[in-house]
Amino acid sequence: MKRPFWMHQLVEYILGIALISQGVQSTKPLIPSLFGLLVMINASAVAGPLSAFRSIPRRVHRVTDFALAAAMVVAAVVFNSQLESATQLTLVGVGGVMGFVAWRTNYAERPKKAPIAADGRSDEIGRMAGRVAAGGVKLYRRRKGS
Repeated sequence: MKRPFWMHQLVEYILGIALISQGVQSTKPLIPSLFGLLVMINASAVAGPLSAFRSIPRRVHRVTDFALAAAMVVAAVVFNSQLESATQLTLVGVGGVMGFVAWRTNYAERPKKAPIAADGRSDEIGRMAGRVAAGGVKLYRRRKGS
């Protein structure tokens, strides 16, 4: 079962914060902090319910999710002499989680609901109910006043 997109975004924010936190605790914070920032920007720029900017379509976001996940794993391997083992493990773990979340997410956007017709049958029924209620109130007031 695919997960809703808002859950996907929430997980991305959490992963971005985790990477930035790892960078703050590391002696060489550039790579994990950079990936954390990229994940946060990626989550906040997509057209989704938890977005700040809504400028990137979801189909593009799907590609960037997999690209970021792969880039984290590659960076952990390529920069292994420059990174601490905990930072490497975090990059591989977050990349794996991000790839899994991207794989199990429903990226489809909800269709927009059609506006209700201004002079449709429901409006006619509503007006009739309003008139009946108003007539009942007028009748009650006349009887009370007499």
